[in-house]
Amino acid sequence: MIALSDTETGMPPAVVGRAIDPLFTTRKVYAGRGLGLSMRHEFVNQSDGRMNIYSELDHGTFVYIYLPATEGELSYTETLPDNSNYKSNVEHILVIENDPHVRLTTVSILSKLGYEATETAGASDT
Repeated sequence: MIALSDTETGMPPAVVGRAIDPLFTTRKVYAGRGLGLSMRHEFVNQSDGRMNIYSELDHGTFVYIYLPATEGELSYTETLPDNSNYKSNVEHILVIENDPHVRLTTVSILSKLGYEATETAGASDT
């Protein structure tokens, strides 16, 4: 189980009920959009797990992610696969992401896979 929490303003029940809907946001226009909880929920579902969200106004939000245990040995590699399977001579990717850490990580991974990438924080970042 992975537990995440914050001490922000929390969410009313109507928002909690929609929090995992793709592209649902309560953010103002141009304040960024995200697939945060939606993408995490889909990952958890594909992993045969479950995710619970508990939020209380003025007290914050708790997200509990339950993933199944595994048996046997796990393998992990820090090297990326041979990029010859991925790269095309004409592929250039535009990365639009308002979080600088996510944006730089994404551009770095794409570069290691052999893609050219242009990055921007959003439409107003010219």
